[in-house]
Amino acid sequence: MLILAIDTFSPVCGTALFSDAGPVGSIQQTVPNRHSEVLLPQISSLLSDNNLTLSDVSAVAVISGPGSFTGLRIGVSTAKGLCMGAGIPLIGIPVFDALAEIRPELANQKKKTEIGFLIDARQGDWYGAVLKKSGLTAPECKLLQKWKEENPEVTVWVAETDQDLQELLPDGIRFSDLTGKFCLAEAAARLGFEWFSQGKSNPLHEFEPVYIKDFIVRVPSNPSLI
Repeated sequence: MLILAIDTFSPVCGTALFSDAGPVGSIQQTVPNRHSEVLLPQISSLLSDNNLTLSDVSAVAVISGPGSFTGLRIGVSTAKGLCMGAGIPLIGIPVFDALAEIRPELANQKKKTEIGFLIDARQGDWYGAVLKKSGLTAPECKLLQKWKEENPEVTVWVAETDQDLQELLPDGIRFSDLTGKFCLAEAAARLGFEWFSQGKSNPLHEFEPVYIKDFIVRVPSNPSLI
């Protein structure tokens, strides 16, 4: 069994392969607004570098969000196209599940710890979830202050943002910028392999990405500008 994973939820474009023998390979590039140019050549290179073709792939796992509107559309549409063309299943991987999969690296220690995951939803909002000893909490969108107040036990916050959150967090709280530092595609490939082994997959034609916020078309206040 071989799983191909795709990650385009942030400025990073990543792909990875995972088989019965473990990790096969991965490629990751930071390419803001260029996912459509990079993704398919990256998949082609990853397969050819490992002497594989799409016919060897059992299923495609894709980061389903929440995340960048354009990035997610490109990743999910590419994954669906590959699955339709090859006649193989699609496995959607929520970004917080993928982040939880790499918790030892995120926490910098080889044991479970309570870690907060945040994605910048703009306008002061942060979409996030907390990995507790009991498991991952349901994702929510709220102010950073609320996240801090409601989760005082969290000492490590990991975020995808272009802001320096360290200035906004109390002393003793560690912040790690997520962007480009961890290969989320590798985590998605591992999870995809595990879930596919359990018989899990998503209905191909109904599958849609999850966005941070609804896409809103704003009309200029001055109609003459339209």
